Amino acid sequence: MGTEDRVGSMVITDEDRIFEIEVKERGKFRLKIPYPSERVAIGREISNQLGGASIVSVPPESLGRATVLATLSLVIVESPEWFNGVYRCLDEELLSQLYSEWTEKDSEFRERLKKNQFTRASLDKAKKA
Repeated sequence: MGTEDRVGSMVITDEDRIFEIEVKERGKFRLKIPYPSERVAIGREISNQLGGASIVSVPPESLGRATVLATLSLVIVESPEWFNGVYRCLDEELLSQLYSEWTEKDSEFRERLKKNQFTRASLDKAKKA
């Protein structure tokens, strides 16, 4: 079994935090929901990508690209053999799709966390099924 985190009475496992996305003709990617400290690292990487420039002085398209690249560089935990990392990927549509699906899963995870939906009972039920 992998990592198990607790928040009050909730139990959150790697199965809750890591998910798979299969992209047609590109392969399978596994992405994770980051810890708060990793979100800070994403922010630092965005700043690095922008050369330390103020966010208000950066064109929205550049800020968007930096956000996608910085986020995916941290949340992709497994990728197809051909994938050389987000900074060497020329397929912007692939990156956009991965980021969009990650954003959706991240929102779902946060909503479940708010609603206390990660419980030992639900974890035990899943193991029995």
